[in-house]
Amino acid sequence: MDNIIIRPGHSIGTIELGMTKEEVNVCIQAYSAKYDDSINRIFEGLFKTEYAEDGTLISCEIHNGATQVKFLWDKYDVFATKAPELIEKIDSTSKYLRDCDSATGYSYVFADIGIAFWRPSVFNENDIHEDWFKELLPSIQEDEKKYLYFESVLICGPNYYDFLKGASE
Repeated sequence: MDNIIIRPGHSIGTIELGMTKEEVNVCIQAYSAKYDDSINRIFEGLFKTEYAEDGTLISCEIHNGATQVKFLWDKYDVFATKAPELIEKIDSTSKYLRDCDSATGYSYVFADIGIAFWRPSVFNENDIHEDWFKELLPSIQEDEKKYLYFESVLICGPNYYDFLKGASE
């Protein structure tokens, strides 16, 4: 299995902030050619990009779903490391914005280094022992466990979240 390195505030693999849309598309097509088959074009659909008025990339978000690669921050697979553990590791080097989303566990923004994490629902290890969880069908229990992990990771430049930093201060 290959590793794609996430560098906060800089890049996800070969896709770098500041690239043009055409350059980004070349990178995504290269990943798709390497990792997708001719029927399931999953890889190219995993990226969400945002561009500045001058046409350069200002944010790149990757969604969980690639089975042939690991997306790594430091040595941690961002989609296979439990959310609290991953946040604790990053928070020890750069603090996340303490806002209502982080308080509920849905999303965490590390504005100073240019990385954010999101999951659509929150599930914690202790939930496994709760009656409401035990009463669920096994297939639904497995589905709920995916919320122990993040669904997407976004990288961005240092000023991308300035509006949030002001609101949380």
